[in-house]
Amino acid sequence: SKRSGTISSTIPGKIVSIAVELGVSVSEGDVVMVLEAMKMQNEIRAPRAGKIKATRVNVGQSVAMRQPLLVLA
Repeated sequence: SKRSGTISSTIPGKIVSIAVELGVSVSEGDVVMVLEAMKMQNEIRAPRAGKIKATRVNVGQSVAMRQPLLVLA
């Protein structure tokens, strides 16, 4: 959700790339990772400004719908 700062997957897929590291600041709308689903690349964007507090997934990992991906502080 926007308030908690946890960014979750909206669709099942596979993590193709992670554009951020722990401790970096992001702005609302910044691309934080790319998820591939049904042969399409989907950009996962920051729902709000904040600092990356935790990453919950790795590149190449398959994720389920609503699985937490990143946590913003």
